[in-house]
Amino acid sequence: MQQRPSTWTASLTSSIQHFQLENGRTYHSYREGKYAIPNDESENDRLDLQSTLFSLTLGGKLYLAPTKNVHHCLDVGTGTGIWAIDYADTHPHVEIVIGTDLSPIQPTDIPPNLQFIIDDMEDTWHFKQPFGFIHSRMMVGSFTNWPRFMSTAHEWLQPGGWLECQDADTLGCDDETFSMHPPSCSLAK
Repeated sequence: MQQRPSTWTASLTSSIQHFQLENGRTYHSYREGKYAIPNDESENDRLDLQSTLFSLTLGGKLYLAPTKNVHHCLDVGTGTGIWAIDYADTHPHVEIVIGTDLSPIQPTDIPPNLQFIIDDMEDTWHFKQPFGFIHSRMMVGSFTNWPRFMSTAHEWLQPGGWLECQDADTLGCDDETFSMHPPSCSLAK
């Protein structure tokens, strides 16, 4: 039997599904203002393109972690759900794949081993089981406390489980030995 989310995540209230409109763009209503990027069609197209770029960069792979015997997978900040859908489709043996996000923009036609939950992953996690694999992608700017997220994710990993964060970061230096114009800066132009 497939595990279902607890009652606090079981249904969406109508207020969560009514997005906030500002300057012609829509934004999530759950925890309004917490995430500054829109959730409209243009943004969803950008997220799907971003997923395609990651796929090309990773040689068609969804992830790099050497996972084995995963029964439960968590996709943090699932966005349109494209990664979670692809993972659930290509891993039908995984009992449950959960995708979480602040915004309910995911499709309803999904693999049977996948569920989407609207939740703030900076709050206390309320899952029924630990995960063999936790995935997040491009969450830069989404968390106010990365060490806390990493610690919480580690607590929710089963023994031998993997956390993979596919993200970008800025270049920095704490001793002023870093060139003001390194060749890597040309990548940002």
